[in-house]
Amino acid sequence: MNGEKPSPIFSSSQSEMDTESSPLDRAGFFSTMSWMSAVMWSMSRKKLDFSILSLSPLDGADVNGDGLQRLWEEEVCKVGLQKASLTRVLLRFQRSRLLLVLLINVLFMASLFVGSGVLIHGLVSYIVQLETSSMLGGIALCLGLVSVELFRVGCLTVSWAVNLRTGIRLKTAYCMLGFHKIISLRTHSGVSVGQMVNLLTSDSYRLFEAVLLGPVVLPFPLLLITCSVYSCYILHYTALIGFLVFLVFILMQFVFARLINMCQQRTVSITDSRVRTINEVLTCIKLIKMYVWEDSFEKKITDIRSIEERMLEKAALIQNFSVTISPLVPIIAAMCTFIVHTGLGLPLSIDTAIPVVTIFNSMRFILSMAPTAVKCLAEAVVSVHHLKKTYNRSAAVVMDNATLSWTRPLRPTGTKGRENLVSKQGHTEAKPTLRNISLTLPKGRLLGVCGNVGSGKTSLICSLLEQVGFTRPNSVESLFGSVFCPQCIMYILLNYEADDKDSMVFVSQMHLQQGYNRVLSCCCLEKDLAILPYGDQTMLGEQGVNLSGGQKQRISLARAVYSDREVYLLDDPLSAVDAHVGKHLFEECIRKELQGKSIIFEMENISRSTCVSLCTSIAQGLSTIHAYNKTDEYTQLFKSLSDTNANHFLLFNYGMRWLCIVVDALCAIMTLPVCLLVIFSSNDFSSTPMKALALVLIMQLTSNSQYMIQALMEVVARFLSVERLLDYITGCESEAMGQLQVDQVQENWPQDGAITFLDYKMRYRDNLPIVLNDLQFHIKAKEKLGIVGRTGSGKSSLAVALFRLVEPAAGSILIDGVDITSISLFDLRKNLSFIPQHPVLFTGTVRFNLDPFNSYSDEEIWVTLEKTYLKETIFCLEGKLQAELTANGGNLSVGQRQLMCLSRALLRNSKIILLDEATASVDAETEALIQITIREAFQNCTVLTIAHRINTVLQADRILVLDQGEVVEFNNPDVLKQRPNSWFTSLLSAANSMES
Repeated sequence: MNGEKPSPIFSSSQSEMDTESSPLDRAGFFSTMSWMSAVMWSMSRKKLDFSILSLSPLDGADVNGDGLQRLWEEEVCKVGLQKASLTRVLLRFQRSRLLLVLLINVLFMASLFVGSGVLIHGLVSYIVQLETSSMLGGIALCLGLVSVELFRVGCLTVSWAVNLRTGIRLKTAYCMLGFHKIISLRTHSGVSVGQMVNLLTSDSYRLFEAVLLGPVVLPFPLLLITCSVYSCYILHYTALIGFLVFLVFILMQFVFARLINMCQQRTVSITDSRVRTINEVLTCIKLIKMYVWEDSFEKKITDIRSIEERMLEKAALIQNFSVTISPLVPIIAAMCTFIVHTGLGLPLSIDTAIPVVTIFNSMRFILSMAPTAVKCLAEAVVSVHHLKKTYNRSAAVVMDNATLSWTRPLRPTGTKGRENLVSKQGHTEAKPTLRNISLTLPKGRLLGVCGNVGSGKTSLICSLLEQVGFTRPNSVESLFGSVFCPQCIMYILLNYEADDKDSMVFVSQMHLQQGYNRVLSCCCLEKDLAILPYGDQTMLGEQGVNLSGGQKQRISLARAVYSDREVYLLDDPLSAVDAHVGKHLFEECIRKELQGKSIIFEMENISRSTCVSLCTSIAQGLSTIHAYNKTDEYTQLFKSLSDTNANHFLLFNYGMRWLCIVVDALCAIMTLPVCLLVIFSSNDFSSTPMKALALVLIMQLTSNSQYMIQALMEVVARFLSVERLLDYITGCESEAMGQLQVDQVQENWPQDGAITFLDYKMRYRDNLPIVLNDLQFHIKAKEKLGIVGRTGSGKSSLAVALFRLVEPAAGSILIDGVDITSISLFDLRKNLSFIPQHPVLFTGTVRFNLDPFNSYSDEEIWVTLEKTYLKETIFCLEGKLQAELTANGGNLSVGQRQLMCLSRALLRNSKIILLDEATASVDAETEALIQITIREAFQNCTVLTIAHRINTVLQADRILVLDQGEVVEFNNPDVLKQRPNSWFTSLLSAANSMES
């Protein structure tokens, strides 16, 4: 605040972590698991210092993300984007470590062969000829077997340790490569929400699993060949029968992998659809609850999930079959071998049969891992394809004499036949949103942009931010330092609660206090901060629950002004504020504070910008992030979060592998007393076959016990998800939980639509201040009521109260004499209709957006669309009522989306209608037509209109004026206008002054 630059908010992960602080880097190469012993010992004594368990920079996002990005750029420069192989780049990224671990795994396979094959053969031959054998030779065989087993455990330990670190590095690098691409996108068109989420979560995890398990089974053919040769040496050519069984099983694994890959590819698009729908539900939950559409969306998600489950079940069935038969393969191989061997009349003795059995069993560990490893490798191929597909999206950069479209055309638009927008195959190509646009904004000038609904105003703003696809590649003037002030405020960009100051400065470094205060003043935020409990340090709830629409908009505008850029793109920043505040913002902020800046301003009566609903907050704020040039800061934040995740993930896997290795080592040591008993006990005390069986079982104990421990640990870990789900179910309070019983309402309730507020008080949370205070008024049936007040006065909170989105702190609301808290939420909300200020549409058909329960006929819907002047627009769409809308109706203009919301309310035919400035996003001509429709269609309804523009409610029966959550005036507008000192008169005067 004194002019000094504070420390960066998001420091790099590398600077936070010192190499010396990581136990992994302090441990030697051959003690890669020993450091876990000290950690486990300290943890058992509850004396563990968690600060010593920091992530090594070598495993962090900085080093690995930059490394993989550099290799990818080299690959693209070398062969071009289309021919660039991401698989080749990933192999180069881990080439040295992959070769190292392959060498270690070869030694592991060799020790497995020597112990289970050569030494067991020697021990069995020794006990068969016990009387003639040398005691020292027997002891040497026992010590040799234990030594080889311990060496095998050591090789496996080093292999797991190297694979874990390699996997976490590749997982982190893959996430950073995907994140860099996602955050560089100007728009999410072509990459769905689900794809973005899957890319950074499940896809990266699949790559980790492939790196963890793949190298372990890759040298398996070497073990297979060596074992087959040695088995033939022991049992002659009939041993090949058993290895033929192994080969058949391996071929089956390739078939299974192919089938699993196909199932995974088909599942991807379904998963994307499910994630996108869930994101829409979470983003628009308020509207869904107000329209009582929960059941419809639950069914939609359930149907998608059912299809997804069927595809996953197919993959799981194949995987389970593969996993089930893999332990049986050594048994089947031994049976087939011995049946053929004895069938041919060849001799079979203990010293030839037992070594063959142990050799077959030695491959059990690899076979048990093979199905999972093959599945992981198959899924990794799909994951790599996903990221490569994302990188193949070409960037659109055109502005000079540009023709632009929100969707990519099916074929390039050439000079010849440009007007023919239908291809020879009969498919409709992308219709241009803007045609032949050339725009020059002189420095320091204010340019106003106006036009009718759907004329392309918002598209023009988005084109300057490169958010619209370009159909003709030409040049574009760079807009370095441009700022976008969206009306759909991105006031929370990440899933964390931020205070007002952070929202305003957009996580940038603070400058002089004088400049900060000046921006607060010109954006009319001083009074708002004064009434908030902690001023500019007040924590904002999820989606800014404790801010009004006008406050959110003014914070966004203040954020833009505070950034001090040369070019400002302001997409209708005054639509959510009243006329008095709007005039102040225009005069003091836009014209005075931004004097000398280059400004493009959307002017209607109050249209608004496109807000694309994305599932992650980073993706949701892409345009704002680019406009404020905050890509680097959010990249650093992502790196920090990625490193935290990688650290815990690595520690969990190291802990699980450490336990498996300890059990494995103990089992290897246990072979020594068993082997000594075998050679020291006489054949009279224990028969030769029983001794041989003991050797077979002790060799199987190692792999079986390790597999059991690993499975047990993974089951415990997976049940953490169940615990989280249980905490969510029991810890989150549902709506109307305190309502023990509900009254039944009459079928035609409400008959009249009269509304009464009795000493009503409301707060959004227990620890927040009262936002509606002692409301006491009566709204007559069929009355047309205008609700006005300055921003933050409680207008929108009135709608929240009426729909019982928040339960009252005191008092009650009566509708036709019925207390709304005494009836069910379903009965209340299904009889009310709400038209939001900012239009909300969902991915799906036009019909689904109007009638998700299919309660109305097509004829009724067309009649409604005709009343809202949308019939011609929808009729021209491919599929008409079944035409698919993109996320938030991106293929409709903002005004058309608002008309869709109006159609939705008309179709419900409710007795009580609440309009939150429903005509804010349309031009004056369309607004006049809509006002006529509202008067005619809602003639017999009680209509409550929340107005930011006073002129829209001058024809109302009465006006309700709110200030700081209290009723200050409630009378006929003509009566209020005759009072020179009334609140309504001051608001009206400010509106008239602004218009003039």
